[in-house]
Amino acid sequence: MCPKKFVSSCKLKRHVFTHTGEKPFRCTECPKKYSTSSMLMRHLKMHNKEMPFRCTFCTKAFSREVSLQHHLRTHTGEKYFECPTCPKKFSTSSEIKVHMWTHIGYKPFECTECPKSFSTSSHLKSHLYTHTGDLPFKCTECPKKFSSSSGLKTHLSTHSGKNSFHCTVCPKNFSTFSRLKTHFYTHTGVRPYDCTLCPKAFFRAEILKLHLRSHTGEKPFSCSLCQKKFAVESSLKQHLLRIHTEEKPFECTLCHKKFTFENKLQQHLRTHTGEKPFECSLCLKMFSSSSHLKRHFSMHTGEMPFECRLCSKAFPHFSSLEQHLWTHTEKSFACTLCPKKFSRVDRLRKHRVCSHA
Repeated sequence: MCPKKFVSSCKLKRHVFTHTGEKPFRCTECPKKYSTSSMLMRHLKMHNKEMPFRCTFCTKAFSREVSLQHHLRTHTGEKYFECPTCPKKFSTSSEIKVHMWTHIGYKPFECTECPKSFSTSSHLKSHLYTHTGDLPFKCTECPKKFSSSSGLKTHLSTHSGKNSFHCTVCPKNFSTFSRLKTHFYTHTGVRPYDCTLCPKAFFRAEILKLHLRSHTGEKPFSCSLCQKKFAVESSLKQHLLRIHTEEKPFECTLCHKKFTFENKLQQHLRTHTGEKPFECSLCLKMFSSSSHLKRHFSMHTGEMPFECRLCSKAFPHFSSLEQHLWTHTEKSFACTLCPKKFSRVDRLRKHRVCSHA
């Protein structure tokens, strides 16, 4: 399971419990269970109120001095444990241990309601709320609720207006150091998260995780109306809005054009104002949206990161690949006024306007 070695079989047996998740030592005072007797004894001190080691920064107290020392790092920000696979650092050995599971794909905490499994018990607990519908973490500033404390914490920064982490290269500010760190990669070009199946690398671990689905073919998000499946939840949401509903709640006050998404309305408004806030750092050309700038930038770099798995053709941006993929499928969009068929719905619409309007 892991490369660790032990001097006795009983110590090995105890260690194996950390992999299997087995917890044979039960507390007689509360429902908690533990994988070792020493952990149970440590826990029992909480019931006996033996907590002599107190934090000078907050009200927390601990039964052991070493636990206090570990806790103090949350106040000082010290991170001694560095991941050998990625640039992340951690305050405690237990934190880096759990983090390493994300690299090897070890997920010992299984959901009893669905086939999903998780690397930490807290992630499993947050996931279980998706089955029960519970959102126990409430924002005190607005009606929003969240399934995890981390989700609430991230959301609260939108109310505080505090963007105290400043980029030294551009004027952007961020509410958390991790967001600033991720943003900084866009300036340095560093992509610390490598795909083990192809030469691609990514700025963020979650983008690598989504990319891996292009190799595995995993599409866990299914449309309940047409059974179409998607690799990411955002694609499913966009599909539901664009295909199964005609609702376009965001209307332009200047030309009354309507949009499904607010960001699309904001982009459209720039066609009226002429505003182009996104500047290319290489040729100083200006663009009305970040996506247009990104598409333009690939002309300078020659980068073609989106490859078709059916014919190996590569494209500079995902929308071009998406359009290309239709050439491999059947022409499933039929005109009701003539025998013609089309591989894309926008081409069918154009045909109707040009030929039958």
